[in-house]
Amino acid sequence: MNPGNDRQSYTVSVVIPAYNVEKYIGRAIDSVLAQTRRPDEIIIVDDGSTDSTAEVIKSYGSKVRFIRQENGGASVARNTGIEAATGQWIAFLDADDEWLPEKLQLQIEHLMRNPDLVWSATNYEIRPMDGMPPKLAFEPGRSGFLCTGAERLESYLDAVATGLALSTITIMVRRSVIIDVGMFRVGQWWAQDTDLFFRIAYKWPRIGYLQNALSVNHFGRPESITQTNKLRIEQRCDLIERHLKMAAEHGMSESFRPCALKLLTRWLRGYVDLPNVEISQILDRFGDILPRNLKIEMRMRIVSPRLAGCFFRYYFAVKDFLRSKQR
Repeated sequence: MNPGNDRQSYTVSVVIPAYNVEKYIGRAIDSVLAQTRRPDEIIIVDDGSTDSTAEVIKSYGSKVRFIRQENGGASVARNTGIEAATGQWIAFLDADDEWLPEKLQLQIEHLMRNPDLVWSATNYEIRPMDGMPPKLAFEPGRSGFLCTGAERLESYLDAVATGLALSTITIMVRRSVIIDVGMFRVGQWWAQDTDLFFRIAYKWPRIGYLQNALSVNHFGRPESITQTNKLRIEQRCDLIERHLKMAAEHGMSESFRPCALKLLTRWLRGYVDLPNVEISQILDRFGDILPRNLKIEMRMRIVSPRLAGCFFRYYFAVKDFLRSKQR
């Protein structure tokens, strides 16, 4: 897949979708310009912003390649950037996040050491916007057991199944691979990256991984895609159903079902205490995947939220205590 191991084979186009991020886009651009290994081009797609985002981008002049389009969502904006890119590799950055200075250099050097890889990711730092202390997304022990000696995860699907949800802002992937699997799915308002990564993993399951935190996710912006689409349960269910079928078509059902279980469990836990959120459709649509004890717990929480909440808080506290005593 990789035609060579020279610098020419590792030209990099940075793609940044932007929508109403006048407060943050400058920080993102500056972090790319500060890289110890500068990219070959920076493509910023303004997805129909109505604030001063375009003016901020234009102030960088020829340092960036500016594309403006009508609002179509992050998938459309990223696809526009990928189509316009001239680099062999695409590196993604969100407009409200940033890279640390050695991100591109260390990731490219890593890919050059592993020329069989077609995509790569790194650890990253989470800086909550509510003032909470920053933290590593993944402590080394959580990812180390999945890595082989060659700085890679043998299976992206196995990584997701164990809770290692890699971030788009850390991903570098061959442009030809993205095109081969069909680009970002238009109309997917939430988890466009997860959808794309699954499709890549069905054909190229092995992914490079550096345990260094080389990007910063400024988490919790109210207007972010994650926050504005948080309650769209239907989209989450559709994502799982679509990929259960797709994984089967690629002979990857056994690898994907643990991913589906991990995601569904996390969503149920996250939704259960939110008012006016209907979680029963997750239970109804994926009863064959979810374990019996989880289904019982969730049904109890639906019928009697307060009583079940008290019971399970006590239950899990006791369970955690007993587990700690066994260590």
